[in-house]
Amino acid sequence: MYRDYDTVNVVVSGSGTFELWINPLAVTNLRTNIEDRNLWDKALLIKAIGQRQWLPLTVVRDVDQHAGLFGILPELGGEDESEEEEDYRWLSQAQREEYADRLVEFDQEYLDPFDQAYVDVMEEHSKYREANKMRLEAYNYRRERRRIRKKAELLSEYLEQAMYERDPDGSIAGAKWIYKPADGNKASGIKIFEDVAKLAEFCHELGLDPQVGVIQQYLEYPWLVEHATVANDTAFRREKMPFLRSKKFDMRMFLLVTYEPPPEDRGRRTGGDGVPWLKAYLHKDGICRFSTADYDVEDLSEENRRAHLTNNAINKDAPDYNPSNNLVSLQDLERLMPKGWTLEEDFYPYVEEQVCTALAAHVAGGELPRRGFQLFGIDLMLVQPEDPRDQPHIYLLEVNLRPKLDIPDEVSVKFQRDVKAIVDDVIMCIEEHHDTGAKDSKGAKGSVECERENRFNRVHLPLNLVS
Repeated sequence: MYRDYDTVNVVVSGSGTFELWINPLAVTNLRTNIEDRNLWDKALLIKAIGQRQWLPLTVVRDVDQHAGLFGILPELGGEDESEEEEDYRWLSQAQREEYADRLVEFDQEYLDPFDQAYVDVMEEHSKYREANKMRLEAYNYRRERRRIRKKAELLSEYLEQAMYERDPDGSIAGAKWIYKPADGNKASGIKIFEDVAKLAEFCHELGLDPQVGVIQQYLEYPWLVEHATVANDTAFRREKMPFLRSKKFDMRMFLLVTYEPPPEDRGRRTGGDGVPWLKAYLHKDGICRFSTADYDVEDLSEENRRAHLTNNAINKDAPDYNPSNNLVSLQDLERLMPKGWTLEEDFYPYVEEQVCTALAAHVAGGELPRRGFQLFGIDLMLVQPEDPRDQPHIYLLEVNLRPKLDIPDEVSVKFQRDVKAIVDDVIMCIEEHHDTGAKDSKGAKGSVECERENRFNRVHLPLNLVS
């Protein structure tokens, strides 16, 4: 009965493994199709893209994959090497008198003023065991701090080399860093560090924790709406500026990748007529998420995380949060951008040609045994150019595999309708025979006229991705 069906093993935590039978003609999420979960791991997906001009310097922490420093370096180094030192902590009273001068040096090196005062009081009352216990604690602490400093130096050297390979003129001097758990969502587990030393301390505390994480150079100079001297819509800018001044923001966009070969050609990426079966689409509607606290690059504290993280999950609880201000459509953002900046000329083409093509290439590298699709949430940010007369740079922050498509009721009716219509547009792209009559955004239309257009733009993929 099931000989013409594909089988997929599904592991459910706490319930065991189940076998599913899938009709080859059925459309499934591509993540279900591929046994190699590394294809869909957020950290490894970013790593597979490689160092790009539009991606901050990125490395992956994975202790299961990397045997080296902090699970970041691919091979073991000499970071744990340390010189053996003479141990004067457990000397008897007679030995202490013999080594008195060396012991004084030991105490000066390892004991802070409070520890030294404690040791002096204990020895004054002949409580040498207590004094030595304090020496042991101080010795271990100081030795550990030296090891962390050494590891920080090695990590800094590794990151500097990675930066040089990405940009020979670049440098990590003074750079700040951000850590994101690969399986995190809603800003959970994200940490920002003022320098490599602080980052190294955090990685040291993680130890052999198997949590996979992404480490990126923090983009310190985001483009803010007040940087537009003259906006496309000056009246709209005046209306929004009291709420959006000094607020950092990012842009959640939606990338759809589909794979649709006929049953007899499964495993191939194009048909005999050269028509690609691996296709990519970028949706023209996005969500710009603004923070609720004024951006301050010098304050990286947990208390100020709402200035640095734009995720709606953490900002929606702020007292001054207002969805109609903190969530802005991509089209309204265009109105706030510098005069002459447009989505059609300055945003969509770059994102499609650079970011979307790279992500599609990663998907194309996997074995795709049956029809399927994957909707990615890609988070982008605008960064200040060196010359303020130039247009802001576009950077990819991260890729989400389960993007949310809900939006608060407080935003405009049109904004709500556009976001919720993304699901309909996905269906239209993967199941053409379920034609709703909506036109695609490039002008083609179905058999029935409809006022709403399919807002997915087809992304042109290089031939080597689909052949």
